[in-house]
Amino acid sequence: MDGRPARINSPSEAIDAGIVLVPEDRKKDGLVMVNSTAFNLALPWAAEWNPGVTPDWKRRQEIVSRAIEDFGIMLAHSEQEMSSLSGGNQQKVLVGRWMEHRPKVLILDEPTRGVDVGAREDMFRIMSSLVEQNMAVVLISSDLDEVINMSHQIAIYRDGRILSVVPAESMTMDELLQQLTGAQLDEA
Repeated sequence: MDGRPARINSPSEAIDAGIVLVPEDRKKDGLVMVNSTAFNLALPWAAEWNPGVTPDWKRRQEIVSRAIEDFGIMLAHSEQEMSSLSGGNQQKVLVGRWMEHRPKVLILDEPTRGVDVGAREDMFRIMSSLVEQNMAVVLISSDLDEVINMSHQIAIYRDGRILSVVPAESMTMDELLQQLTGAQLDEA
């Protein structure tokens, strides 16, 4: 981080270093589905709005309202249960909740899996906007079109290690498949 090696041994150390993750399985690993949208948006910042005996509900609502507005989360009200939101809105909640204190690195693992075409385009706009704001976005995706079209650089990862890092504009789909699989593709 910032040109120096970083040893990250726990999620709290990652957050303190400015690294956050939006996991592949949002329902299992990312969200508390039986709780409200507001709860999920404010969860990482609970120490700020609930520092002692009496919660600061106004501060919590500021965090929630800002994320809903900034990320275009569509819902009836902020206390709406997460399980009632569309997959795209659930994904926006996952990204939006980390933006109260802008991280340096946002890792997105399969950010468009299980969302409709409109939500997919929204996620692409969000990723592009965050990069324009000088945030490093690490995109992990099995959708190779998404990797080629949304990346500046592509790291080829196979057999437990990074084999190469190449500029995305110089990579074709065939070359990417060849490097990922290690197989020679038929020219015909």
